[in-house]
Amino acid sequence: MRIRLSDAEHAVLKRAACAAGVTCSSWLRSVMLAVVATKSRHDTLVVALQEVAYQLSAIGNNLNQIAHVLNGGRSADVSHTLLAVDDATAHARSLLREIRV
Repeated sequence: MRIRLSDAEHAVLKRAACAAGVTCSSWLRSVMLAVVATKSRHDTLVVALQEVAYQLSAIGNNLNQIAHVLNGGRSADVSHTLLAVDDATAHARSLLREIRV
């Protein structure tokens, strides 16, 4: 089997293979087979990770707003944001466990 890669794509592939301690061919084969074996699960995880990324972005915005208020010398109720951080962290950890399986 032959595939065409740009120089930049080849460099990315080579770095990933080196980081894994295997040849480019071996790394690419394992990735392709993993995608084929987990396609439906992979798609579900991608959607879930996108949702977690959105939640984390919203939490980051809330934290910035809280910091702005606190830096202005006012007080702020951070309990809601901290609960959201805990929920998003738990969800992200759960997804990462699924990915590792």
